[in-house]
Amino acid sequence: TDATKAKKLTDIQKRYTEVVALKQAEPAICSLYRIGFAYKRMRDAEARARASEQRLVDTNENLPGVVIRLHVDAADRRTYEYVSGPTMAIFGVSREDILAGRARPLEAAIDEDRDALQASVDRGLHAKQSGVVEFRTRVNGTIRWIRAFGGEPKPSGQGGYFWSVYCADVTVEKEQERALVEAKATAEAAVAAKGAFLAMMSHEIRTPMTGVLGLVELLSKTPLSNEQS
Repeated sequence: TDATKAKKLTDIQKRYTEVVALKQAEPAICSLYRIGFAYKRMRDAEARARASEQRLVDTNENLPGVVIRLHVDAADRRTYEYVSGPTMAIFGVSREDILAGRARPLEAAIDEDRDALQASVDRGLHAKQSGVVEFRTRVNGTIRWIRAFGGEPKPSGQGGYFWSVYCADVTVEKEQERALVEAKATAEAAVAAKGAFLAMMSHEIRTPMTGVLGLVELLSKTPLSNEQS
């Protein structure tokens, strides 16, 4: 019938309009898809970066020493950008105070070591070379030996650079070294005392023995009397 034909024609026109609209919208849909895909990739990369950073933080926190990342700008201004580890046990100051600039690890060195430590650090930074330096700190009234391993400074742009440092408490190692030196000195003193004792005893024995041997030699050159025999 005419009504059925008209309905079919209307449906065909409707579907054609939908197809045309879809074709016209296809570039926009593709652009939205690309934007969404790029956004997802960016979020995934951010998640991987955060996970990697967290693994690094967890690893550093489990190390027995303190990890420090120092930034030195072109005017030689120094700021601590990253700090992890037992700062209270090694330096007697908190991680938060170091990051906020309220405390500096080098200032924890005892007076006798501070100038030499500062000079060694300055030489390493200006020469852009890695190095190792040892110094002592006083924490809760106890002297601690610290060994600092400084990596090679890396450029940060605009004349500045980053410097990574690992500080380890080597007090036990130093105490063992001192005990070994003391034990060696004690052993050497014992050997020297033994040598002196043997030399003295040899002298004390040799002196009377000389007289005895001389008397025996004299007696051997004379005949025995009846009374002696």
